[in-house]
Amino acid sequence: MASPVPTPDFPMRRTCPFSAPAEYRELRDTQPVAPVSLWDGRSAWLLTRYDDIRSILRSSSISSQTRRPNFPFLSASDQAAKLQDESLQRMDGPEHSRRRRLLIPFFTVHRIEALRPTVTKLVRELLENLVTKTPPVDFFAEFSLVVPSTVACETTWRPLPGSRILPGEECGTDLTHRNPHRNHGGDRPTARLPRRTARRAHGRPPRRRHDLLGGPCDQR
Repeated sequence: MASPVPTPDFPMRRTCPFSAPAEYRELRDTQPVAPVSLWDGRSAWLLTRYDDIRSILRSSSISSQTRRPNFPFLSASDQAAKLQDESLQRMDGPEHSRRRRLLIPFFTVHRIEALRPTVTKLVRELLENLVTKTPPVDFFAEFSLVVPSTVACETTWRPLPGSRILPGEECGTDLTHRNPHRNHGGDRPTARLPRRTARRAHGRPPRRRHDLLGGPCDQR
């Protein structure tokens, strides 16, 4: 009688920050729907082919709600964080659609296109500042985090003219902590944008964070 083949642990650790773990490529070629073992001893199914992933994400039998039994978490810290997450990405079906419709007016083509001058100016200034720094420069801290954080706050906080999320430690980047459970085992810096930092950068009280939904909710 053949011995059962042990299931691989998930997530697998990256050996290169720019490539997926080799185990994923092997599974994609040999076993695109494979059982894996999670950190807490439970089992889950790992899909590694694009068409399979698209198909399962469209299925109404798949839930994003982390409080459902057997929802797979990558680690104890991942579980603790996601169990407190009540954002749109953790909602299913009608409730997700209802709340998503409230946000659509804020993300029309016209609204986003209106941000182009601001984003262009921000990117140009950051790149010009980068070339003045002594190498090596942390591109993630000085550029990759600052651009989306600032643009997000432009959309949600309606910041004062000239305000900006500051780079490096001032925007809450933890460049010393490596989290092996993020991005399927990716060994990369963990980025944080604390609420207090964003409020301080824009001079806004905490409740301004809810203004994006406040207007549409009041209209309803």
